[in-house]
Amino acid sequence: MPILDARVSVSRFGPDSFVVAADGDLDGDTAERLRETFAEVLELGGRQLLVDLTGVSFTDPTALQVIAHTAKTLRSRGGRIVLVTDDPRVTRAIEIPGIERGVRVESSLPEAVQQLVKWRDA
Repeated sequence: MPILDARVSVSRFGPDSFVVAADGDLDGDTAERLRETFAEVLELGGRQLLVDLTGVSFTDPTALQVIAHTAKTLRSRGGRIVLVTDDPRVTRAIEIPGIERGVRVESSLPEAVQQLVKWRDA
């Protein structure tokens, strides 16, 4: 059992734009919750997605696979995903499986929000 259980929340940012924020440890157990949240966002018509990992202290490869799969699904629907993290450990974990190839990664929430607004208004 992880020391910190991750919390996952979602907010609508526009007609087809959403922010999914995670806080704590994103481990294998939490990956399913993340997958369900992304599925709900897609069902609601989400095409532009900001994934805020600034509150995450640990990321399991399973959770990263969920993010990569969601990015692929969004791209196939003409959508995009921007991920924000300021933790070098999380950034390294993202780089290892090559997730960053399908995901825009920003180091600050304001930069990520700016990118989401740019996509939304395009």
